[in-house]
Amino acid sequence: MPCAYLTVVYRNQLRPLADRTDRLGSVLPFNYDRSERNTIGNVEIWFWQKGDKLNRTSLYEQQDSAAAIVAGYGMSRDTGDPLGAAELLHGKFTDIWNDYNGEWSGVLASEQRVVAGSSAIGTQMLFVLDQPELIALSNRGRLLWEVLRALDRPLIPNQDTLATLITRTFPYCTDGTAVQDVRFVASDKYLEIKTSTGKVEEHELDPLFFLNRNPAGGQDWDRLAQTLSKNTRWLEGAKGPVIGALTGGKDSRLVLSMLDNAGLIDKVDKFMIRAPQEHGDVASASMIAKQKGLDFERQDLGDEYDLMGSIERHVLVTEGSLNAWDLKVSTNDETQIRINGLGGELYRRASLGIGPLPDSPLGRIGETFRKMRPSAVGPSARVYVQDWDNFGWLLPWDLFYSQRRRAEQWLEDLRQRGLDAGHFIDALYLRQTLPRWGGHAKLHNDLIGVDFNPLFNIDLVRAYQQLSLDDRSQERVHFEMMVRLDPELATLPFNSARWDARMIARSTFPDLRVAEKGLHNPCVGAGWQVTAIRRCWPQVRKLIENERLLDSIRPQRVGLLLDVAETVLGIEGADHSYLKLKAPFLLITSQRNVKRMLQQVLGLLTIQQTVAMLEKLSAT
Repeated sequence: MPCAYLTVVYRNQLRPLADRTDRLGSVLPFNYDRSERNTIGNVEIWFWQKGDKLNRTSLYEQQDSAAAIVAGYGMSRDTGDPLGAAELLHGKFTDIWNDYNGEWSGVLASEQRVVAGSSAIGTQMLFVLDQPELIALSNRGRLLWEVLRALDRPLIPNQDTLATLITRTFPYCTDGTAVQDVRFVASDKYLEIKTSTGKVEEHELDPLFFLNRNPAGGQDWDRLAQTLSKNTRWLEGAKGPVIGALTGGKDSRLVLSMLDNAGLIDKVDKFMIRAPQEHGDVASASMIAKQKGLDFERQDLGDEYDLMGSIERHVLVTEGSLNAWDLKVSTNDETQIRINGLGGELYRRASLGIGPLPDSPLGRIGETFRKMRPSAVGPSARVYVQDWDNFGWLLPWDLFYSQRRRAEQWLEDLRQRGLDAGHFIDALYLRQTLPRWGGHAKLHNDLIGVDFNPLFNIDLVRAYQQLSLDDRSQERVHFEMMVRLDPELATLPFNSARWDARMIARSTFPDLRVAEKGLHNPCVGAGWQVTAIRRCWPQVRKLIENERLLDSIRPQRVGLLLDVAETVLGIEGADHSYLKLKAPFLLITSQRNVKRMLQQVLGLLTIQQTVAMLEKLSAT
């Protein structure tokens, strides 16, 4: 169930939010049906919630002169019991962080102190606004914008952070948000505020927890499989309907095997995919649904899809922190619980070029980080940042390299604290904000329903991070789990992927016979984006060219990118033959990688819509 909270610790006698309760609730991206407001000394607390679809635990608890709030969902690693506000009210935050899987953030407030943080992984976040008059905490950055407005402060776009929407590598190494002064708190930290002084202390949890290696005996795969299955117990009290995402890939198969093993597959009313009929995932998902006797439905976007309206909602929900390329085209209504899996992000992050640095002098990580190129990716991958992440050269190089230096410094700091270079990718996965915002983006029409990902599991992440590089890249965790929970799903063919034979030979089931060939239906990687952008191209171009972007974006390069996009997309009436002479590299690169080009176009649209939203709010 969607919920939001705001906790404010005042540092003086002023109470600028005293008459803003209705305004605060009105800016939320969902229509709440429960709200709470409480004052404890010089601390004010607000809580909003939509629905109660699981009815197993309360997310808000108040006792004597203390109150606790949990947003999202959590499950005990040992029992699978749900995390509620009562556990936070009577427990220790560090223990909660270590003992509960899932996606949650929480705050505990008393007369003496306020403590707040979020789960190690997942889509729940904590934001902080530190001002002379007060300090405010929330799981929604948008609520902190309202605090700034109550203080008569303008909403100033954060140029550096918004620029990361068009440079893919760097959202991992920033705590900035779309608005200056509103900061994202990393999941390996929690905040403690002394209410008497307003002093903020930032405590580290265990940022390198994956270094706790197992004994020489290796992973206890059987125990991990049962832990995963147990963590689906969160769905037992669901009041339905429950909708399951099914693509036929390794993530959705693992989630399906967990539900099947736990006897909960009948709790899912329908499995769905939203894609064109010709998309390869449709064939793979249909095959599994037929084999398992599942109620399966394919939905298409249709010609009426409103791209610009969806981007506006996307920016509203993600608060300008996620490129609209990642906008999910599936929607929930308020009665639904949606099950998805994002475990594959563990493996796919390696393709971004962050890996071990086995033979680089430790004192020269920064230099090596700059010099390495994509050709180094592989079992002996090195750390590098691609120059083409500044695709189209939209940013001045000094800004791009300042972002790069920040990433280098972040990695160097981890190395100084004892992190082996082989774990850089692991640290980045835990630190990145991208998949956290992805959880909000999935319900872009309205932040309603429940989005449940049983693969956000501490034990699963630990198991992955303790494997060799080969086993990581060849998805051994998924294989070992699926074989134990539902062996049939492991043996069925994928669309275009397959299990690596070398990984199977190293696994605990080396003799298992799996499909050697895929279904080989074409995957339309950028199908809906191409169709949607073509349909409203004049509006897209006008907004990007004529409306305000960031001061740091080079307008002449933007015009060039749009001309290239018109040519590659085959926009009627476009004649940019000059590009072969003026921008041959950009033209050729865009023709070979339409997806990356569209990411830039949609990133520019996201920036434009975010800046416009902030200007509109500042003017009212």
